[in-house]
Amino acid sequence: MTEVPSPLRRRILLAEDNPVNRQIVTELLEKRGHEVKLAGNGIGVLDALEGGPFDCILMDVQMPEMDGLQTASAIRVWEIERGGHIPIIALTGLATRGDRRRCLDAGMDGYLSKPIRAKELFDAIEHENTKKNFSELLSVSIFVNMTTHDQIFNLGTPDDTGISVRAFKR
Repeated sequence: MTEVPSPLRRRILLAEDNPVNRQIVTELLEKRGHEVKLAGNGIGVLDALEGGPFDCILMDVQMPEMDGLQTASAIRVWEIERGGHIPIIALTGLATRGDRRRCLDAGMDGYLSKPIRAKELFDAIEHENTKKNFSELLSVSIFVNMTTHDQIFNLGTPDDTGISVRAFKR
């Protein structure tokens, strides 16, 4: 299958320590026409931010040295000092209500459950508001076979609920 280039090319910082996940996400994004910069942990993310602006950060929650939650909190402090807001989308195999809350509390704007699905990844980063002001989104959920509003708040595993992408306002 040939990927269709995105009409909204993004400069994305991918923070992922797992080489297989890093390769898969990078290939998906590059085939779509996005520019990807890699970081293997939170310290690498903070270093990369000094090198130029990014439209979005895709951040693994569980990384060595400095995890995604610590890194997101540090970025939000960095933004207070310098101004601006970079959308941060969590990449995680964790999908409980408590995990969602921890991501919100750390300053993340969105949530993608692993394994990453191409369409959901593209929807999350190419949403027209991502570049403008992702934090203004009240709720964006990409889901399959959702039948009731209550299920949106049942943040079990993607296989249990069909929810695989979440974006939320702090």
